[in-house]
Amino acid sequence: MDCPIPVRTVTITKPTDKTLIWSVNGGNYDFALDFSPYTGKLGPGESVTIAIAFECNVFSSFDTSVTFSATTEDGSAQDSASFDLHADIQRLGPSVLLYTSLSEEFQVYDVISLSRIQGGRINPPDGGCKVLHLHSEAGTITIDGKGPFPDPGPGGCGYGEIIPP
Repeated sequence: MDCPIPVRTVTITKPTDKTLIWSVNGGNYDFALDFSPYTGKLGPGESVTIAIAFECNVFSSFDTSVTFSATTEDGSAQDSASFDLHADIQRLGPSVLLYTSLSEEFQVYDVISLSRIQGGRINPPDGGCKVLHLHSEAGTITIDGKGPFPDPGPGGCGYGEIIPP
C-alpha cells in the first residue's frame, strides 16, 4: 500500500479583490493527515486545489474536523470553514513494543501485532509520551483473548510504542 493514502481534494477559490492568506488543519488528528499544500496565498480570482491524504503512521479509526482558516493580507477580514472527516485505517502489520511486562507470556520489549489486541487505542505523541503509543479504550486490553491487562501508563506511553509495518 502506498503512503500517504489519498482521501480527497478540496478547491478554494478567491472571488473578491483582496489577497487571501489561508491554512488548513486536521484538528486533534492533524499529525495523521497530509495536506498538500497546507498554507498559501490566493490573489483575486485565483484558486488552489488541496490534496488530503492519511499518513501511514495511524492504524485505527478516528473522527476529526478539517478546518480551513483565512485572513486577508491586510488583516481586515478573516473567515473559516470546516467539514467532518472519518478515517478507518486498517493495515496489516503494525505492532506495539511493550514497555512493561503484562504477564509471563507478554514481557517487556515483546513486539505484538495490533491485530492480536482488543480494546486498544492508538494515541498521538503528547506531553506524556513523545511517540505514537497504545492505550486502552476502557482501562484494559486483551491479547489473543487473554487478560484483561490494565493500562500500565495511563498518563504516559501506556502499553508501549507503536511500530509501523
